[in-house]
Amino acid sequence: MNPNLLDCYEAGQLSRLEVDIYYRTKWDEFWSYVGNKSSKRWTWYVVERNSGVIVAWQNGDRSEATLQKLLDLVEQLPIKVCHTDNWKAYSKLLPQKYYHIIGKDCTWKIERKNLNFAHI
Repeated sequence: MNPNLLDCYEAGQLSRLEVDIYYRTKWDEFWSYVGNKSSKRWTWYVVERNSGVIVAWQNGDRSEATLQKLLDLVEQLPIKVCHTDNWKAYSKLLPQKYYHIIGKDCTWKIERKNLNFAHI
């Protein structure tokens, strides 16, 4: 704790402490099939980075339209950071208000979750 901050608080100089709460998220998509492998179905989803909780998901194809539906679902959530792989739809559609970090080094946990889904 910053001792200077504590002194200001005790002296009554700190009247209000503002705290921003936001999500750091990981985004990914995976496919499965219905009936046979030519009937692919894609699931796009968002995971809260620290807890691993799935925040939202959208089923569809691997198109920008499906990603846009997912973005619409999370529009009101306090998301600040998005970790994704280099799939071009993310760079194109993620709003500027999100800090977008691209790289497999930050998405390995969600990629592992994809493997778990594949074996269910």
